[in-house]
Amino acid sequence: MNNHDIYIDWELSGPNPYRPLLTRVITAALAAEGGQVPCGVDVLLTTDEGIREINREQRAIDAATDVLSFPMFQLTPGRLPRDWSNYLDPETGLCPLGDMAISLE
Repeated sequence: MNNHDIYIDWELSGPNPYRPLLTRVITAALAAEGGQVPCGVDVLLTTDEGIREINREQRAIDAATDVLSFPMFQLTPGRLPRDWSNYLDPETGLCPLGDMAISLE
C-alpha cells in the first residue's frame, strides 16, 4: 500500500465531518487507477462564495460551481506513465496530482 498525502482544507465553521470519507474515497480512486507511487492531492472544502472567488481568479468565470479541479499533469486515465520519476517532487518523493475545490452548498 502506498502512503499518499491527502491534504483536506476546511473553510467552514466547526469540525470537518467529511475528512474520513474523502480520505477513503481518494485512496480508493488512486488504488483503482493502479498508481505505483505515493501521490499528493489537495482538497479544499468551501462555500459557494469561496468557489466563486477561485473560479473568478483562475478561470475568469464569475460564478459558483460544484467542483473545480486543477490537475498538475495531463495524464490519461487507465494509462500509467512508464517512468514515474519525471512526475515526482524531489523534496517529498510524491507525485503531486493537483488540487480540487468543492462547494458544500
